[in-house]
Amino acid sequence: MLQDEKGNAQIFSYNGMQYSLLECLLGKAGVGKMKVFTLTKAEKDAFLLSGNLQVEDTAECDNFDRMLYRYISREEFEQIQKEVEKYIITGTEYEKLYAIYYNTTVEGKKIAADELNAFLNQEGLLKYQIYTHNCDTVARELIAIIDKEVREFNINEKRLTPTDNYLGLCNIVGETWGYKKIGEDTLIEHFFWK
Repeated sequence: MLQDEKGNAQIFSYNGMQYSLLECLLGKAGVGKMKVFTLTKAEKDAFLLSGNLQVEDTAECDNFDRMLYRYISREEFEQIQKEVEKYIITGTEYEKLYAIYYNTTVEGKKIAADELNAFLNQEGLLKYQIYTHNCDTVARELIAIIDKEVREFNINEKRLTPTDNYLGLCNIVGETWGYKKIGEDTLIEHFFWK
């Protein structure tokens, strides 16, 4: 989440798009979708109290339990937004090419398939992989653009699960960071976070 000077916020959530959940769990890497949710100050304040994201199209990311936070400069804010844009462009281009392929007549399928495959096989294409390049990974990579402690954590101490990464980061970040619980924990979450 990035919050501007007026208290409005954008929440970014990166999820798999090209493959189903089962295919992702089997290890397939494919194009992901970076969702962007814009919140007014009042919506952001309500989110921080409840942990519930009250906007449309949040199937994969509607409830949050914990947060790490720190203040950043306008320049750092813009650096992160610029990097997020790469994910948005990749997902949008995939959706466009897939729609062309899917809606093309039989005669045009080969050309559309070739264009889609060329896009998918380009070097350096940003891809979602549930075990190695998921929402947690991308969030830490975006933060690492502006934060040396997170950059070093990603290189030397990253863990397998988002919860372990959160707890690990809580242990290593310095005084410029804060961390807190968001919303109320369910009974299961209460034991999960202990």
